[in-house]
Amino acid sequence: MEDYQTMPLSTKEAKIRQIKNTPPVFIIGSQRSGTSFLYRLIQRHLRIGFGRDNGNFVRLMKLLPYYGDLNDTANLRRLISDIIDIPEFGKRFPGLEIDIDHFIANLESRSYPEIVRRFYAEWAYLKGAHRWGGKTPDYSLYARDLHVLFPDARFIHIIRDGRDVALSLFKLSWGPKVPLLAARHWRERVESALNFGRTLDRRSYLELYYEDLVQYPAQQFRRLIHFIEYEGDRERIVRDFENATAPKVKRDNYNKWVLEISPRQLRIFEQEGGQLLETLEYALIHPELAGRPVSIWREMQQHVLNLAIKLYRGEGLRGIYLRGQRFLRETTRKLASLSRPEPTQTVHPKESSYVA
Repeated sequence: MEDYQTMPLSTKEAKIRQIKNTPPVFIIGSQRSGTSFLYRLIQRHLRIGFGRDNGNFVRLMKLLPYYGDLNDTANLRRLISDIIDIPEFGKRFPGLEIDIDHFIANLESRSYPEIVRRFYAEWAYLKGAHRWGGKTPDYSLYARDLHVLFPDARFIHIIRDGRDVALSLFKLSWGPKVPLLAARHWRERVESALNFGRTLDRRSYLELYYEDLVQYPAQQFRRLIHFIEYEGDRERIVRDFENATAPKVKRDNYNKWVLEISPRQLRIFEQEGGQLLETLEYALIHPELAGRPVSIWREMQQHVLNLAIKLYRGEGLRGIYLRGQRFLRETTRKLASLSRPEPTQTVHPKESSYVA
């Protein structure tokens, strides 16, 4: 095995370390709020390499006591190997190949934040980026954990009218099919991000409304580059954006709910999510319903209807199949781990749940 520690830094390694030590940029917000649109926009023009780890790094953070002291090379190797062996790893980071010996030798510290930074930096380098970041909508629920790992992180919270979000969620195979559950899905993530972000200073947290982004893309792009402290020629990059991207943005891609959501769906959504809509300064059609408790009958009716629609579309059966497949994978992994050495400390953490 090569002695990587005594080798001079290659140009590639120097660049990876430079990327790794930049402040990360995380995009948070409810699914279907424009998170994908925003990260593609930033990635294209500002050369920030976004990873989409689906919450695996936060999940593993909860399991760190299982691995023991990471200064022990055996423990460190086991952790890195488990990260690479995550079934989704190849899907989330396609083309990223990790040599464990080289990875360990080039860590500047044996800490979990350093490991995660290194993974993201190698991915960003592969994508030809100068900085790194993460885009997983459910990080809205775990942004505090990310801030613990990366105190220098910048969080961009993209907010969209929950009624438009609901219409989009209805069309997804995994999404809720009824307004009550769609409102809760949206409200839980937005409130979590707001409660976290508004404890930070303006240098660390930015709120961006989807409606403003599509109507005034150049203006909002300027806010973005100042927030992330883009180090290049800002005027040139704004001109490039105005010429290449701004004309392609659909300026009317909002308020679809006005025509597409039914009166009954609207009443139910505004009853459950109306208070948050008002907080975010969206106008309500039924302000008298906002915050009114949902009856047990309405609760039951919405859950039954949600299940019926999923089964009718075959999505419920698919969900059962996917959960069964995941259970088999996890069971196989646990059985395989029985042959590994016992960790220095064992805990039994509660698994966090994430939406893909």
